[in-house]
Amino acid sequence: MNLFFKRNWPLLIIILLGLIPLWWFREGYIYAGGDNTIYINPAATFFNFHFSWLDKIDTGRPNLIKAIAFPFSFFWFYLAKLGFALVNSQRLWVVLHFMLPGITMYFLIRYLYDSSSKKGAVAALFGSLLYMFNPLVMMDAFSLGLRPLLIFFPLLLLFLMKGLDQERFSLKYPSLIALISIGYCTANINLSFVLPMYFVLFFYVVFFMVKTKRFKQAIFISFSTIILALLVNLWWISDSLLAMVGSNDIIAVIRSYNFLERTSIYETFRLMGSWAFRIDFNGMKNYPYSSNYYQFPVVFTTYFVPFFAFLSLLFNKNRKEKIFFAFLALIGIFLAKGIRFPFGGFYQYLYDNVPGFGVFREPFYKFSIIHLLAFSVLVGCFVEDFGHYLKEKISAFFIKRFSFVVVFFLYAVLTAIIFSTGFPLLTGKNVQDKNWYKDSRYSLFVKVPDYWEKIHLWFEKNDPLSRVIVFPRTYYGQSYNWPLGVTVGDPVAEYLIPNPVIRRPMYLNTGHDRLAGLPYELIGDEEKTDLFPFFDLLAIRYVLQQNDAFPNEFMRVFGPEKMKIFLEEQKKLKRVERIGNLNIYEVIRDNPAPLIYQAGEIVYVSGGLESLTDIFPRYQYKSGSLFLFSKEAPLLPEVEVAMASKILIPIRTADLPNNTSFSFEIPRAGSYQLLVDDVFYRRILKTSRMFSLTLNGRSFLLGNNNNKVVKNIDLGNLKEGVYTLTVNLPIAEPQNENSVNKAPFLLVGDFSSGSAGQQATILSYQKLNPSRYKINVQNTGKPITLIFNSTFDKKWSISTKEFTLRSQHFLANGYSNGWYIETPELFDGSEYELEIEYSPQKVADISLYLSLFTIATILLYFIFNRKTKFSKSELIPTRKENLMEEKEEGKTSLSEQIFPGLKERIFKIKSHNSLFVFLIRLLAFVLYLYFLFMKYKGHQVSIDIIFSLLVLGWILNVIIQRFSYKISILLGLIFLCLCPFWRFYGQEKFAQDSATLAFLFISFSVCQQLSIFFKRNKIK
Repeated sequence: MNLFFKRNWPLLIIILLGLIPLWWFREGYIYAGGDNTIYINPAATFFNFHFSWLDKIDTGRPNLIKAIAFPFSFFWFYLAKLGFALVNSQRLWVVLHFMLPGITMYFLIRYLYDSSSKKGAVAALFGSLLYMFNPLVMMDAFSLGLRPLLIFFPLLLLFLMKGLDQERFSLKYPSLIALISIGYCTANINLSFVLPMYFVLFFYVVFFMVKTKRFKQAIFISFSTIILALLVNLWWISDSLLAMVGSNDIIAVIRSYNFLERTSIYETFRLMGSWAFRIDFNGMKNYPYSSNYYQFPVVFTTYFVPFFAFLSLLFNKNRKEKIFFAFLALIGIFLAKGIRFPFGGFYQYLYDNVPGFGVFREPFYKFSIIHLLAFSVLVGCFVEDFGHYLKEKISAFFIKRFSFVVVFFLYAVLTAIIFSTGFPLLTGKNVQDKNWYKDSRYSLFVKVPDYWEKIHLWFEKNDPLSRVIVFPRTYYGQSYNWPLGVTVGDPVAEYLIPNPVIRRPMYLNTGHDRLAGLPYELIGDEEKTDLFPFFDLLAIRYVLQQNDAFPNEFMRVFGPEKMKIFLEEQKKLKRVERIGNLNIYEVIRDNPAPLIYQAGEIVYVSGGLESLTDIFPRYQYKSGSLFLFSKEAPLLPEVEVAMASKILIPIRTADLPNNTSFSFEIPRAGSYQLLVDDVFYRRILKTSRMFSLTLNGRSFLLGNNNNKVVKNIDLGNLKEGVYTLTVNLPIAEPQNENSVNKAPFLLVGDFSSGSAGQQATILSYQKLNPSRYKINVQNTGKPITLIFNSTFDKKWSISTKEFTLRSQHFLANGYSNGWYIETPELFDGSEYELEIEYSPQKVADISLYLSLFTIATILLYFIFNRKTKFSKSELIPTRKENLMEEKEEGKTSLSEQIFPGLKERIFKIKSHNSLFVFLIRLLAFVLYLYFLFMKYKGHQVSIDIIFSLLVLGWILNVIIQRFSYKISILLGLIFLCLCPFWRFYGQEKFAQDSATLAFLFISFSVCQQLSIFFKRNKIK
């Protein structure tokens, strides 16, 4: 152990620095809010995410985020069971996720330097410091997606390197990779964070095959790693893959919010470029410290990081690995800038045409981890190599002690530079507190009021299963009047009460979201619309009024007094409890809100879900009704028009307010009545002229007609077909600034006498888990129309173990599941047990067993092979550089490697080393660049074409002038050094040009080195 710490003394420094997050916290407060609202109560999510169907949120949805169950929810749940306070659990979680990335990066860099020796300790220390303190980590130190990856990314690459370097094939490292993949499962809730990491691993396998020509080893290791990792993670992969099938609405929402052109290349060089970093909020900077990054000295120190990283390529130690990481850095920089110049069209093409690439809608956050990893390795290598270089040079002219002083001073300066790039992490200013926007409401230091704990206990005691709708509506950025305030991305009730929560729809346009949004839109309506029909269709039992939500009339978040008046005016709501700033209302029913029921009255609506706002003010809603909408799908003809008890046809005006005619279709012949909207009718009564309607030649009067008030009109029997309704006065739909528009007319067809009655009786039902229900049904001899008020999904199925069930699945109530069951065996009057099941759950159960079996097998493998150690002799010495490669100065030209003799064949110029001629040629190239920029900048020429010409020009110069790769990289570093000066003086366009040229020359330098590397391997 003593020998271990003697060789790895920097680990002590990393561990001590890893305790810095303890300074971020405030005594007694947790960090939560915004995208990280889940930190309010992470343990509450543990059991909710175990199943394939997630019924905690809204009316349920496929569980796309099952991966959050482990290790995230598992960690918090069991620490709570052990008696840990939430604030202490969070401190432990944050410290581990700040410290462990430094430790794993340390071991990765030590392996590059041969960890058995003392060499590489300094490199590993400085690489780890940069990996821990940088702008990317600074902007969101609590991210559920990024933080776990920062821990395991270096570890995955390290084990892949060790596995590939083995002389004999072994499952040791593939098994280790598979096991540690469990550790970052939480990050898989957002695959766009994880996929770039897999790209890097793939690139390294290709690099290894080119470097060693050991194709079989690389294929076997890669294949076994992929198989084991898939088996270990199958418990969540199966659900995610099945849930993604048919999830086009989610993908469309993801693609609708993109930040593809928010990041410039000069920002990605210094690990910056977040779309939110420089914007204003409430007249203040979104990040209060953001201005420091564009002022002296930070604007300069942040550019030192890429400068030192690429400067390390001038030192020959570990040259092959440096080339690989430099290549990674360039890939990360290029992708993180999105569709910005240069060659932004390439990213746009991938985004538009490659399936799945749309998840990378925010390139900076998703791809910056690539060049962060590369910069950390390269900067560490630079510090180590440059330190040894200084020691050798200074010791040759001065006493040895003086060299140590100089090197120590160098280390101190570099440490200050690294710390300055992420300085808010040291001071705790990276955490949003009440001073950020001079308003405690926006603080993310949270102390949940005691009344939320009491309300949790109330629901736990009375009814933890029934659905609860939360008022007022909550939007992203909603604030609560808590002791220090809190700003959230989701309603806090999701995490603080045990019940399923119906909330204001956030993004999606599914049936549930549209239906759940209607009650929120109707609040404040001048008609005082009864919300009971909406509550009943959504199977809501309770209304939770959050009086601690900060009002915002613009966002329709009404204050407690207005909400109290509105809710207490609802005839079928009664307040049953008041705890602190929370009121609980119960929906008054004869029977509890059924989640599963037999349809009573079948109502066919000509239109979509939004037609309900036209219908309910004029139609007497009956609990247990089934609504079928013509514009929603999928439907079944058997339960549509033919079996409908009522047919409702809202008649709306066109977009133009002066329209006087309306067309509509009668889907079924029968007797119809025309109902008029109350608000519109009151407007008619105030007019001096008589209002008349004409329906296919028949005239009707509305309003005061011979002292008779005519409001509703009996149209008599109408045949199927298209009809035209004409009015004598131009009208517009009734409008109210606080409500949705409503149709002025509603056509009602009554077919109650001729509709088929339903004789089935649901005796009872039982929820076994979110994905499975059992129902006891008694039927007297007629088909059953069964409604299951959970979000419609084709993967829900109904069956019985006693016989084959013939059923047809359809969309009920615009969002839920319905089955039309017609099975002769059910017509004998006896009781039968039906089972509703979400079919992916069976696959998920099998997948879980396979994952557990694979994990157990891997553990047994290590137990029985615990005495087996891999000696250095079992590793192919790929880490050791050839002596000639160590002394290689990189002066071989690209023309000699790729186009031998091209110079002699074209120009036949005698080779010489005259410095004067070299400077003349270099000046000619600079003039060439100037000519291109000045000539074409003002013309309609694609800037990518200009950049391509620059690339071509430099290629020709390298071939003709025999420039070394070091010349290319030095030119790139010169242009990179200009970037902070342009940024400091606010010249963003010049900074863009300088960064582009830096990218050009550094890219070409790496390509030159790769060409030399490939050529040398080919010769070997």
